[in-house]
Amino acid sequence: MSGKNSQQQGNVEEKDGDKVVIEQLNECLVELVLNRVEKMNALDLHVLEILVGAIKTINFQALVISGRGDRAFSAGGDIITIYQNLQKQNGKYLEDYLKARYTLEYELEKLSLIEDRNSIIIFNGMCVGGGYSLALYSNYRICTETTQINFPESQNGTAIPCIKFLASLEKQYIIRYMILTGSSLKGQELVYAGLADYIIPSNKIKMFKSSLKNLTNISKLNEHILKYTAKLKNASQIVLHENLIQKYFSGDNLLEILKKLEQGLNEWADEDRLFCKRCLTKIQRASPLAIRVNFEMILKAAELSEQQAYNLNHRVQYRLFNHKDFQEAVYVKFEQNKRNIPIKWQHKNVLEVTQQQVDTILSPLNVPQLLLK
Repeated sequence: MSGKNSQQQGNVEEKDGDKVVIEQLNECLVELVLNRVEKMNALDLHVLEILVGAIKTINFQALVISGRGDRAFSAGGDIITIYQNLQKQNGKYLEDYLKARYTLEYELEKLSLIEDRNSIIIFNGMCVGGGYSLALYSNYRICTETTQINFPESQNGTAIPCIKFLASLEKQYIIRYMILTGSSLKGQELVYAGLADYIIPSNKIKMFKSSLKNLTNISKLNEHILKYTAKLKNASQIVLHENLIQKYFSGDNLLEILKKLEQGLNEWADEDRLFCKRCLTKIQRASPLAIRVNFEMILKAAELSEQQAYNLNHRVQYRLFNHKDFQEAVYVKFEQNKRNIPIKWQHKNVLEVTQQQVDTILSPLNVPQLLLK
């Protein structure tokens, strides 16, 4: 099966069926290509439904998921479309979107539990927030030296995805750094942090993808990938600054982390002062409510089952998408295109956010919970 050819990729108007290209690479491998280049392969409801349908109905031994173009694997959830539907009082779109999103994660999880099934994620370019959910249960997560992954949800007033997975990673101080500041990790930083498994140089990615067509013995997949991987020469930023990230972002108390960063502004070392100033600036530009809620979700997720984590993520996303912080952020950043001006969040800082307000966002919904089939 194949989708539309490259001459049609630049069209501004999209047809729902063109948003994902399904390619049968050989009798064993199928590739799903996110095909919204103009939207940086953002995930809208139709994309999610196509992906779910393909995973449920197509026979394969290995599934490859990639993004069209060199700029982005996926810009995450299509928050502009969500915002536009909410402005039109179309709340059903958000409900359907969230259900499709977590159904997709559930199907990918089921796929990972089948002994003779494999999935390969190729992070070509940038991967933002919810786009990473496609890689949660992948056997092989491949990035390049230019791949960047970040979780900017707090900066947009929304909820971070993949909370169970993120809470399971060993270097939690790096995860806290990412979700509080919205900062990106790049290249071999991603492997170091546990967000990717392999690095294939960007000049070999096309060759690698083409070579998969000739791979008929899936048991040799790992060996095949290793033929193309290479250790990058440049030291990663995360290694250079890990001591600072660990120093200031370790711990389970958000206010203590913020206090350490404030104190770091008075450190004698220039490196500390500059690092703390940069981090605090990013945190202060984020939604205080989202900062509090996202930090607490990560703490809770470690003790939750997969189903409980799905439900928690679902209800927090639902509430924060309906909150005025999210709608104000999208209005300022995307409708007015004023990304450098401060957003008028409901709260001035995290100290104004009460525990009761956080608990309300985290509490069970009064509408039916997400049902996964």
